[in-house]
Amino acid sequence: MASKFENNKNEKLYRIIIDVQFGEMQTECDKLYDGTGYGTVFTDANGEAVIDYLKDWDSDEWSEDDIRDEEPRWINNGTDSIHQKDGYTLIYNSTLGGVYMLYREANEHEIQWYKEQSI
Repeated sequence: MASKFENNKNEKLYRIIIDVQFGEMQTECDKLYDGTGYGTVFTDANGEAVIDYLKDWDSDEWSEDDIRDEEPRWINNGTDSIHQKDGYTLIYNSTLGGVYMLYREANEHEIQWYKEQSI
């Protein structure tokens, strides 16, 4: 039996790098995103600053839940703010208490691993 991925060769896979929902990381993301404490006014560059901060967590380690065949989102009701930079996408949702998720398209190594898990 063919895997779901093999049935649709054009299907993209996405790798969640990190989602931040609480703690010191969220505090730092909030400061970057809001410009609080940094003397900046909100612009799209604030989302890019959060991407620059969170992409340091992009590594060769991931779990099965980090690879998705559907583009990630927090909720599908139009309240997500999307920012993109350097192949990364940041989703910010203020209605969920100020949560952040950073993801990108999966690389070849991650795709191969996903195919092997789907067999």
